[in-house]
Amino acid sequence: MGINEQTLKSPKIQQDPDLYQQIDITQKTSEKLLNLVNDLLDINKLENAKLEINLQKFKLIELISNLPTMMQALLKGKKINFNIKLLNINGQQLIISDQDKINRILINLLMNAAKFTQKGKIELHIYTPKKYPQRIYFKILDTGQGVLEKDIPYLFKPFFTTDNNLKQADFKLSSRLNKGAGLGLLICKTFTKLLKGEITVSSIYQQGTEFTFWIENQIQKNITYESVVEIKQNNITQKIRHKKILICDDDEFNRRLIEMILKDKIRYKTVKDGPSALTQAAKEKYDLILLDIKMPSMNGFEVIKKIKEINLHQNTPIVALTAYSMPEEVTEILKSGFNQCLNKPFKEEDILNLINEILT
Repeated sequence: MGINEQTLKSPKIQQDPDLYQQIDITQKTSEKLLNLVNDLLDINKLENAKLEINLQKFKLIELISNLPTMMQALLKGKKINFNIKLLNINGQQLIISDQDKINRILINLLMNAAKFTQKGKIELHIYTPKKYPQRIYFKILDTGQGVLEKDIPYLFKPFFTTDNNLKQADFKLSSRLNKGAGLGLLICKTFTKLLKGEITVSSIYQQGTEFTFWIENQIQKNITYESVVEIKQNNITQKIRHKKILICDDDEFNRRLIEMILKDKIRYKTVKDGPSALTQAAKEKYDLILLDIKMPSMNGFEVIKKIKEINLHQNTPIVALTAYSMPEEVTEILKSGFNQCLNKPFKEEDILNLINEILT
């Protein structure tokens, strides 16, 4: 996905509409597949009581700024107007909550609206009632096909789909990715509940649907949260461009992706195995080390132990590049001396935000 993302930015690719479209389709399909996998993982975490809240401090505008671009792509070829209306709230409103989970709720609901609306409008209204100043409400309205009254009680059930014409042959992965796996609304309800909120739906068949959810803005409680993360801008800040990063990953694909992302932004050195990383770390001081966990000859746990023995890098922040994401796996990684984890597959914004967070 990351390689596709970088390739689509190439002027050469942008000048070839057919090739651009093919890569764009691959990117969108990959994103859908990743969303499906993430949904399944979240359902598994929910069933095992391991789904956690990651409190972050951010502005409302940071939450919604990418939505118009996303909707423009989803609504391409349709005569539909998309608008975001801030009713009694402004984009600079500070929020303390789990930005990623709110974003997942919004994306799921807006993708639903785009899928089932062929003409008319889709709107996102955001507001805070005077009666509940600690709450932020999000209402998604569409003029789509609506939902039959008999189906409404089942909308938040797992694997439920309103497509009553789904044939057995449609249960191929490609079809399910396009039609949806029936997990999105369950995820919305689960995340909303975790954020101490609520989600409701009203619909008139053949006229449209309204989903409304609210979350509790923890900033209203005036509490200091040690776990709150300040969201950084999606680029390398000027004051850290002179710093240097060592990247160790045995996968050439991942190395090339990171090089494409960091090129002309910050100094870096890439190596393909643990022994090479140790050689570089002994020769030169690095400000940050990105280290793959699963490698042949020496794995990440063995490498970090040796790096910490080098005087130059006893206090250097080291981030694990890993596909392991379960809480117990992350705990083991952090106990081994890693400062953070960067989960694969990652995108440009993930790695740039992480570098800003650690080095500024």
